[in-house]
Amino acid sequence: MILGACGRGDYNIDGTVNTLDVIGFLNDWSAGNANADHNCDGQVDTIDVISFLNDWNAGC
Repeated sequence: MILGACGRGDYNIDGTVNTLDVIGFLNDWSAGNANADHNCDGQVDTIDVISFLNDWNAGC
């Protein structure tokens, strides 16, 4: 996983934590893309959404 300056909540690594990060994550998550395995447990599931939103909520 590549981390930007804003950490794991900056899903698209553009230097800000905003709605675009949520959209990007949810697009990957709904497609079952391995990039959406946010908690790195080898599965793309609801726990990844919770993990991502916690990091996203923390902001930049």
